[in-house]
Amino acid sequence: MCIGSLPITAGDKIVSDEKEVGEVTSTAVLHTQSSERTVALGYIRREVGVPGREVTIGAAQAIVIQLPLESVAMEQAEGSVLHRA
Repeated sequence: MCIGSLPITAGDKIVSDEKEVGEVTSTAVLHTQSSERTVALGYIRREVGVPGREVTIGAAQAIVIQLPLESVAMEQAEGSVLHRA
């Protein structure tokens, strides 16, 4: 899940349509020249774990993405070279 720059920690609940649907197991902050982006891994119910689906983790809005996290890794690599936001 891509979250943005809000603080997310392991154990935070994943919510969709006001219903708990999963839990965060780990997080990492990716740094680029212009911003920070938090990426979280976790367990999520199959019916909700569809790439592009919006969910909530605490106060943060998140988007489900498919593994591997190639697109996120590419954005980080490109951001450090191309200053991509």
